[in-house]
Amino acid sequence: MPQLPLKTGAWAVQGKAVGMMFPKSGAGAGKNAPGLTFWVATTEASAGDNCVMWESSLKPAGNDKEGRPKFRINGHPEGGFFIKVDDDTLSECDKSMEQRCVWQYRDDLKGKFLTTLAAPPKSAAQFPTENFVKAVLFKDPSSNEPCSPPTHVIINACCGVEEELPKDSIERQKLIAKYYTQETPLYHEMNTALRNDDLSAMRYYSAYIRELREVFKTDHEDQIIEPFTGKVWRGINFPNVDEAVAEYSVGKVFVWSAFTSMSVDRDIAFNFGNVVFEVECLPPKEAYEGAIAVYAPASVQKFSDIPSESEILFPPNIQFKVKEVKKPGDEDYITSPLIVCETVAFDSDEGICEFQAFKKMLDDKLKSGETDGTPAEERAAYIGSGYKKLFEAVDTNSSKTLSKKEAKQALRKIQGAVSFAGTAFPGISMPGESPAALRQYVNEMFKAADMDGNGTLTFEELWAFIASKQGSAEAMSSVFAGMSAKEWTTVKATLDTIVEAFQNQDFSHIPGM
Repeated sequence: MPQLPLKTGAWAVQGKAVGMMFPKSGAGAGKNAPGLTFWVATTEASAGDNCVMWESSLKPAGNDKEGRPKFRINGHPEGGFFIKVDDDTLSECDKSMEQRCVWQYRDDLKGKFLTTLAAPPKSAAQFPTENFVKAVLFKDPSSNEPCSPPTHVIINACCGVEEELPKDSIERQKLIAKYYTQETPLYHEMNTALRNDDLSAMRYYSAYIRELREVFKTDHEDQIIEPFTGKVWRGINFPNVDEAVAEYSVGKVFVWSAFTSMSVDRDIAFNFGNVVFEVECLPPKEAYEGAIAVYAPASVQKFSDIPSESEILFPPNIQFKVKEVKKPGDEDYITSPLIVCETVAFDSDEGICEFQAFKKMLDDKLKSGETDGTPAEERAAYIGSGYKKLFEAVDTNSSKTLSKKEAKQALRKIQGAVSFAGTAFPGISMPGESPAALRQYVNEMFKAADMDGNGTLTFEELWAFIASKQGSAEAMSSVFAGMSAKEWTTVKATLDTIVEAFQNQDFSHIPGM
């Protein structure tokens, strides 16, 4: 790689911001590659709302009057230039060459918490995106396809190395994780592609995205990570704090669409950004029991190029739910608005395949806009027959009863499907995807409905429980009878799609998918 005119790595404006300088490469490289890219990764809390986030492709612009190298900062909201004062100092000037601030090189600022862009999370409704599924989910990391190279080519291009990756699964995972922690363009450009849902850029990085994501997969023979449990924090910079607090209200479910670092040190988080997210992280119990493999957050410290960093890395598309919003002054340590969250759903290959298929089939049923003509007085009976079919499909051992395990597995899948599709399950309110909430819901259901106390439910016991949630069978009939034709059509289509999915044993094997 040619010698660069400016130092790469972390730069900071004291009391205001931390920025990163890297050579441009990979999918983002131009004809003058490597070139340089610079971005403001995060702002200090003391900077207030006047410190903006920006990213620039630096362009050489000759010299200033004193003969010092000058670089145009394309992408800065007000334009301007960097002047190289010395190897460790950059003067940021406006278009009139008046100094705005001074950036100092900071070799001590290492670790992804301060050097990855502190981007706001997004609503979970459309994640994982169709582009993510197309680009990443089925990518063979070893294949060299047009505009989608294999993993080692991406690493060589972005990290300036020329080496083959180990064939041993464990050693390969360790090296994949290590490359992410290095101060190279790789993590920034890959995460930018994920955040922007940029299909072409995700395709370029898809092999590495998939392999890095696999590092965080639980329940496989060569698993190298230990899923993290506990609390972490992340400070985020929002252009308008009041609007951000209003958007992330209690009950809001959201995701970070890129790989995201969070700190185990609460005080560090409050020093950066103007809104802080506190996340209570408890990977699902099922991930340890082998029921389902998920992508869980974990520390990569022991594989890191910076072994001193104490951060937790979250793979894309984990869902978080807001539990509480605290304001400055509510507690002594709170100096910025605090969004208190918990993890409620973990990404899995099974979930992506199944729920994408489920949503498409449900959308296909509803896209004509025609309403169903089932008479109002017959709607409850139709729901009952649908539940009966669902019961039989979930009863995997054909015992004509449901165990707690069968009920939990079915409810988990139904909850994930209807949540992904943006609809609701007819007849009952779902408990949410929190493992604890699901276990509590099933325990309460069996306690109320298991009339003979044998630890299983017959269909009659289950149906009586569902009716009781509406008050009585008559009240439930009234609920369905009172729905508008449009509401009823959606309810019926949802139940029909769920039944078909379970009858085929796998949501991704729905006919026509």
